[in-house]
Amino acid sequence: MGRRAIGGLVLALGVASWGIGAAPSRAAPGVTPRPEDDPFGVEHRQAVAANPPDLVLTLGLEAGTNRFRQGEIVRLALGFSSTSPQRYRLDAAGYDRGGRLHVDELHLAPVAGTEDPIWEYFARGGGWIGGGIRSMPTLGEATVTLTIELNEWVRFDRPGTYRLYVTSHRVEDLRSTSPAGYPGLPTAVSSSVVEFTIVEADDRWSESALAGAIRAMDESPGGDARRAACRTLRFLASPAAAREMARRYEPGDRECGSQLMFGLIGSPAREAAIQAMSERVEAPQGEVDPPFLDTLALLVFDHAGIPRHAPEILGLRPGGSRSPEERQGEEARIRMILRRYAGRLLAALPRKTGRARAVSALTLLELTEPASCGAQGEPPAVAPQLADGLREELAASFSELPAAKQEELLSLRWDMLRGPGMAAVLRHTYAEPPALPWFGGESLPTLALRRLYELAPAEATELLLAEAGRPAPRVGPKALGLLPEEAASKLELQIVEHLEAVPPTMAGMEELSFLVARYATRAVLPRVQAYYENQLNEWMCWQAAFIAYFLRVEPALGEAKLREVLDRPPKPGHPDCATGLLGAVRKLFYSPVLDSVAEPTPP
Repeated sequence: MGRRAIGGLVLALGVASWGIGAAPSRAAPGVTPRPEDDPFGVEHRQAVAANPPDLVLTLGLEAGTNRFRQGEIVRLALGFSSTSPQRYRLDAAGYDRGGRLHVDELHLAPVAGTEDPIWEYFARGGGWIGGGIRSMPTLGEATVTLTIELNEWVRFDRPGTYRLYVTSHRVEDLRSTSPAGYPGLPTAVSSSVVEFTIVEADDRWSESALAGAIRAMDESPGGDARRAACRTLRFLASPAAAREMARRYEPGDRECGSQLMFGLIGSPAREAAIQAMSERVEAPQGEVDPPFLDTLALLVFDHAGIPRHAPEILGLRPGGSRSPEERQGEEARIRMILRRYAGRLLAALPRKTGRARAVSALTLLELTEPASCGAQGEPPAVAPQLADGLREELAASFSELPAAKQEELLSLRWDMLRGPGMAAVLRHTYAEPPALPWFGGESLPTLALRRLYELAPAEATELLLAEAGRPAPRVGPKALGLLPEEAASKLELQIVEHLEAVPPTMAGMEELSFLVARYATRAVLPRVQAYYENQLNEWMCWQAAFIAYFLRVEPALGEAKLREVLDRPPKPGHPDCATGLLGAVRKLFYSPVLDSVAEPTPP
């Protein structure tokens, strides 16, 4: 009997299970007792013999059954507890931004008929951005249970009965010290063995499961319910599910985008996936982003889904199973396929409409950059001389892009877009900005005016002066700070009037106080000081802008107000306005006073 070690967020399962380190007193119904010399059993007994005596790992199935259809989600429960309270700490992470965790090992027998569905993705270096929100509870006698889906790690291509145990590396022993000197040395703990059966998925069940997933995706506007429906669709192994994933993939879909991409990579119906994805490349409404093209090239390279790795590494982070020469050769062939599909997308671009045209034009523009094929020295996937024309295409349909993508392009990727054709786009974005799906960072009007200032500074300056004269400017300090000092100073009376009419809790406070800090002269000092004294209190931390203004026009007053905030002891339940104050003031106006205040007084 062979076995396979599978690393991941996986738990063990089964209704029929034995206690950790102990042989069963009698076999569970339908389970054939194993001989003492069974290799899998011998290895398991050795693993549990190494468990710390005060650390317990239990296993269970949430569904309460040990029979599952191929493609059906198997939800597993892994329970940790300890008879030594406060000794062990558990990494209870349930996901990883890179795609999956590598903190547990799953030992499975037999190996025949199983596959790691997304091994190819990680073998190519995917998932390098890790991390994510997690809890780190300290273990005691109460069991801490984690729920994981086995399908993330294993696709069962052959019906049969399987055995499984887990060796987890989630636990740290707080009584030991790591080589780096930190408390908490990783401690392995292995589970009992469980047995479960995979049966063939009949057409009726597959069609019903697919219809249910589609209905749930359509009825759920977002959140956990929609993500769960996407994962159901991801693990269904039918050609119809593969076609639906290719149809429903949307660039920038935070809940389902990566799930559907992983589903297409992991589907055994690879030919159906390739056909549906190829059709999307040329469809007028088909949105095609770089991950979609990259995934399509990967599938076409290995269109039959033939495993190219040894069974022993299934589920573990791919390592040295292939030589550098083999990897380079494979990547070169994948890049050649990507070029071919990029050419097909380029030919289809004039037929695309709406958002599909904007997304596809952006993809092609990205592929004109030198590193677009991933190999140093190789020409880009799309000829660079086409970049100007693609910028014009993108400018014509820029407003069709999701607001989050517009923000990303104007903030982080402006160098790729910069050009005269973007001026009209920026005017429109400033005048009619779409709503961003989150708060924080720069607004789209702010970004649009900043970028317009680079292309047409005189026009942007007029717009910025109009914003500075508003009771509540619509653009933030990064744009307002581009104003010429002389022109902005002429608005100081208007700015102070607007400030006096705005309580510190209202919209516009940040922008108006910035304008005062940056442009107001000494002529309005009495009014600004009166606002500071009468409107700001210990519940509000708007002092930085005003102290910057005081330091600029009346240094002694500025130093006094600065020290007043820094020397004020924090009160329970009140914000500590001294935290970060020096840095915030320094960004607005530099004064040597800031350095003298920051330096400790010599004894």
